[in-house]
Amino acid sequence: MTYTLEFDGETLSVDAADTLLRSLLRAGHPVVYGCGSGNCGACRVRLVEGRVDAPPTSTLSPAQQANGEILTCRARPLSDLSIESVTPTATDPVTLDGVITRVERPTPDLVKLRIRLAGVLDFFPGQYGLLRTPHGPARPYSLANPPGQGVVEFHIRAVPSGKAGTKIYEHAKRGDPIELTAPMGDAYARDLRGPIAMIATGTGMAPMKSLLAHLVQREYPFPVRVLWGNRKPEDAYDVASLEGLVKGLADASMQQVFSAEAGGSRVTDHLDGLAPSLLGWKVFCAGNPSMVGEVSQRVALMGVAPHDFFADPFTPAED
Repeated sequence: MTYTLEFDGETLSVDAADTLLRSLLRAGHPVVYGCGSGNCGACRVRLVEGRVDAPPTSTLSPAQQANGEILTCRARPLSDLSIESVTPTATDPVTLDGVITRVERPTPDLVKLRIRLAGVLDFFPGQYGLLRTPHGPARPYSLANPPGQGVVEFHIRAVPSGKAGTKIYEHAKRGDPIELTAPMGDAYARDLRGPIAMIATGTGMAPMKSLLAHLVQREYPFPVRVLWGNRKPEDAYDVASLEGLVKGLADASMQQVFSAEAGGSRVTDHLDGLAPSLLGWKVFCAGNPSMVGEVSQRVALMGVAPHDFFADPFTPAED
C-alpha cells in the first residue's frame, strides 16, 4: 500500500511498510539525516497533516513533540501526509549542476571525485551533500574540500551489493554530469576556537580533510589531534595530502591505527592518548556508527561537553 506525501511543496508516493526516510531516499529527495536509527534527531520534520506510526522517543524534546515534530527514520505512514522541514542547516541547501573533472581510485574499493560546480558552494566543514550521478541513485556524501570553492571533492566507498558507491567506483569518468544538493547535516561547529580532536574510520576522514584544510587557511593556532582508523595500511588513502595539512598547522599531529593487523587496535583504544583531559575540546567524529557511539560515551567521561561533540555516523543507505 502506498500513500501520498507532500514535503515542502513536492509530492511523492511513500510505502506504508517503509519509514519515511527510506521512501524519501529511494525517491532521491534531498533530506537531512544522520544515524538513521532515531538517536541523533537530524531527520526531524514537522507533521502538518495525516497520521504516522512512530514509536516513543526521548530524542525529541517535549516542546518538539508538542510542535508536531517526528523522526522520518522511525515514522511509517498510516495515511496521506503533509510534512515540512524544521532541521536547521548552516545555509539553505541549493542544487547545483556540475561535471566530474578528476577520478582517482587510490584503493581497490574507493574512488575520489573532483567536481566542478556551476557556482560556488558555501558550507561548514563536516556537512555533506546529496550527489546524483548517472551511475545509480542519489546518495549523501561528505564534502572533503574546504568551503567557498567552485570545485568539490568526495570520497566514495564501493560497498558490496551497494546500488550507488559500487557503480560510481566502476563507471565514474571525467566529463560525467552530476547534480549536487548541499549543504546538509549538523555535524559542524559555527565557532571554531580552542583545541580540536578529529576521530574517524574509513571515509570518515573526508569531512576531517575538509576541516583540516579550513583550519590551515585560517592559520589555526590551537592544538589539533587527528586519530584515523582503518582495517589495514593499504586501506588508508590520501595520506601524503593529510600529513601535509597537519604539518601546515602550528600544533597538530595525526595517528593512524589498523584493526586487522597483527597486534592491531581500534581508534577507541587510543582516546586516552589525545590529551590528559578533553575538557574544553571540540571533538569531531565520523565513520562507523558503533565507533561513533562508543567515542561519544568515552569522550563525555573525558570532559567533552555535549554541545562540543559533532558526530556523523555513516549509516548505510537503505536500498
